Amino acid sequence: MSLGKTPPIRVLLADADHTFRKMRSQLLALEDDLDIVAEVASGAEVLGLAQLHAPDVTVLTSPLPGCDELALATELRAQVPSCAVVILGSSEGASLSDALAAGAQAMLLKEAPGQRLIRAIRAVHAGHRYVDQESVADAVTRDNRATS
Repeated sequence: MSLGKTPPIRVLLADADHTFRKMRSQLLALEDDLDIVAEVASGAEVLGLAQLHAPDVTVLTSPLPGCDELALATELRAQVPSCAVVILGSSEGASLSDALAAGAQAMLLKEAPGQRLIRAIRAVHAGHRYVDQESVADAVTRDNRATS
């Protein structure tokens, strides 16, 4: 009896910055278990392409022109429930708790090394949440500022 190869994790990348989007796409393409099914530059394109390509994971980089990434994450999870969401944010963007409440399964700083993004994609595809230590430290700092 032969065991079939596990299908690759289908990933949709959304990033307004063409250079960073291409760099991430090229990095992810080096992984045998990841398949980039679409790349988009705006939030307006995400839902249509997610419905068309049915990705396993969508990576939303904040900010995306003309959209609220948290609302987009919520809508994406409603329209394509099998798709996990990873948000790459900045220290000025959405908080970790807001991202998780919006339905994202992972949040990293957009400057996080590529290997962390790869780990996050694999983790959320496996049904887990993933938060890197820098994002946790950022969330704690924000909470401390908010309560001071």
